[in-house]
Amino acid sequence: MSAHGHTWRSCSPIEGGKRKHPSKLNQYHDIITAACHHRKVTASKLSASKQAKLPDMMLAASKCVPQTTVDTLVINFICESLQPFGVVEQPAFEELITTLQPQAKVISRSTVRGRISDAADDLKKTIITELAKVKFVATTTDCWSAHQKSFLGVTCHWIEEDSLERRSAALVCKRLRGSHTFDMIASALDDVHCQYKIRDKVVRTTTDSGSNFVKAFHVFGAQNNTDEEENEVEMDALDESDHIEYHDASAILDEDTGMEYQLPPHQRCACHLLNLVATTDAAHAEGNE
Repeated sequence: MSAHGHTWRSCSPIEGGKRKHPSKLNQYHDIITAACHHRKVTASKLSASKQAKLPDMMLAASKCVPQTTVDTLVINFICESLQPFGVVEQPAFEELITTLQPQAKVISRSTVRGRISDAADDLKKTIITELAKVKFVATTTDCWSAHQKSFLGVTCHWIEEDSLERRSAALVCKRLRGSHTFDMIASALDDVHCQYKIRDKVVRTTTDSGSNFVKAFHVFGAQNNTDEEENEVEMDALDESDHIEYHDASAILDEDTGMEYQLPPHQRCACHLLNLVATTDAAHAEGNE
């Protein structure tokens, strides 16, 4: 109630609008109703699209992949993860392939071996073609034992003449039969150089300072004056058992002496020498204190 005796009654904006602007209020209700309907329709479409995604994904997953693609993927998996060929015969592996691709067949172990062998031959031809374009290369080699078996690894390095880009390739990683004797190493390394047609292109071969490598390059390698002086000192320091070898004279006359082996100049790995200084020599120095 006001001071003049009038009674005031509060009302909402909507009630006031009904009295003053009835037509505008009807338009407002129409707009609100249309907006609510639009939101409901949009939400319904979104829900339907989300529900449709799962069948679409299932349809995409059930898409048939060609057998050649499946075989290629399996071979890539075996090579890149260093799996044994027999992994394709494991029941769990077969279940994996047939579950993902019911129409596919699991490649056999013999087929895997043949495909990888063919791929290795093709890659070897490609490397030979690339090396034929180069005038000079350098190689590195090492041999080691694992699980009572001996292995030889050889890598090749060169620089592209046009782009001056440094390139490298792994030539072999193969089994060595027998001990790591100097003549066996010389034969195996020379054979690799001949296979890739780089025998006359290798300017240096880097190895560790093992006595078998030192002797192999001393006997069969091309040396400059500095290398000859260093190797003479090393050969004098080697154990006499590395020098004294007993052979049947008739066998030597009948068989190939192996002097046809042609090895490049020898380069001892600096990292290996530094590692020896930091480990073996340091241990000896501490022991002498």
